[in-house]
Amino acid sequence: MSENKILDFSHFIERTAMYVTTVNQDTIVSFIHGYEYGLANNTFTTSIRNRLTDHYGVIYSSDGWSGQIKRLAESINLSWIETFKKVASELD
Repeated sequence: MSENKILDFSHFIERTAMYVTTVNQDTIVSFIHGYEYGLANNTFTTSIRNRLTDHYGVIYSSDGWSGQIKRLAESINLSWIETFKKVASELD
């Protein structure tokens, strides 16, 4: 990731409810996009997209990285949130 990050994403991943009031796909995606927009840096979403493509073979499509997570979740029989936390925790 980047040295300029303010938020330690591992903390966000482990304690998501501290950052979003209802923990679901929409609030997680909104939080991450807002965070990246505020920093003018999309390193996290680029990293997760690349991990899903390169390691898991989930093609990036018009539904974005969150759609990649959804497709992976369905194939490994986990919830979207569990799959997001699994893949995100694998990043640096």
